[in-house]
Amino acid sequence: MRRSLAVAVAAFMAWMSLGACYLGPSPAQYAALAVIGGRPTAVIAVCGRSTVSIDLFLNEDTMDGDLHLWSVTVTAPNRVDEVEVELLGKARPGWEVTSNEEHVIGTGLDSFRVIPLTSIEPGHRYTTRLVGKRP
Repeated sequence: MRRSLAVAVAAFMAWMSLGACYLGPSPAQYAALAVIGGRPTAVIAVCGRSTVSIDLFLNEDTMDGDLHLWSVTVTAPNRVDEVEVELLGKARPGWEVTSNEEHVIGTGLDSFRVIPLTSIEPGHRYTTRLVGKRP
């Protein structure tokens, strides 16, 4: 009985954390990855913030030192609580894809190339990062 009560309380707390927005220091209350219409999609609770930036990058140690990155800034329409962002998708109204061109950051031995990420391949690890602006 105690175990099922603990499980019920934990499930309720998890549900509350996903269903409620707050304007704390983090850019989003939650984010989830989904496949919608056969396309990888980030579902992000922006919780009334005006914009959110999403970075998707290959998260593996490679010898070449390149950063494979796809980045977009989304202006949330009418202060919605949740937006769906098709990862690696083309710009849509209210979107600004900011990773269209290859470029070099830094100089000398500390420099590295930023290469636009164009696909998600099986067997590799990817990471998303969110940054939001308060309304």
